[in-house]
Amino acid sequence: MNNLILFGGTYDPIHLGHMNTAIAIQKQLHFDRFIFLPCKIPVLNKGIPHASTRDRLSMIELALHNQQAAYHFEIDPREITRDAPSYTVLTLREYRSEYGMNLPITLLMGIDTFSQLPEWFEWEQLTQLANLLVIDRPGINQPIISDCLNTLLEAHECTHGRALLTTSHGLIVRMNAGNYDISSTQVRQSLYQKDNLSTQLLDPAINQYIQQHHLYSNK
Repeated sequence: MNNLILFGGTYDPIHLGHMNTAIAIQKQLHFDRFIFLPCKIPVLNKGIPHASTRDRLSMIELALHNQQAAYHFEIDPREITRDAPSYTVLTLREYRSEYGMNLPITLLMGIDTFSQLPEWFEWEQLTQLANLLVIDRPGINQPIISDCLNTLLEAHECTHGRALLTTSHGLIVRMNAGNYDISSTQVRQSLYQKDNLSTQLLDPAINQYIQQHHLYSNK
């Protein structure tokens, strides 16, 4: 293994926006490992996930089951099983403890999440532990990038995406990974309202799992 990328999220549920983004990134950059990293309870979003840990993991497994082996998709449940909150900096420190400081590790996030970084626990440490791949989020208003984040970009931004494959940490790359205007909130609303839009937003196996287990119907 020469490099890896971490794609964190609540995945409540995992949808085609997640998967199409992951596929687009792998088609462009070809990370050796592409790791889906579900969190137990998001720290900034005070609400708890609507589906159980077990159901969210099962849906991710279904979403990855028939994907091409060349994409190197896998799941890491460590934030789900950790007793402590899902602080990304703790996860990155665990990875560094396991793999050392020389392995290129990249953290994937949307531009909306990037704009919230100053609210994260020990956010200043992130670029000392990993690279950041920041992707556009269509369908949302362009977030305001604070002065401290503009300073961070001035110090760390790189325009060569493939540098993420060979540089251990400290780079920030902004990238268009496709126009996938889908959110888990939108999917859940579609399921609550039984309007059939979810069939366009979910893998059929995920939709079937949700129906079989009566998820998102009485929330």
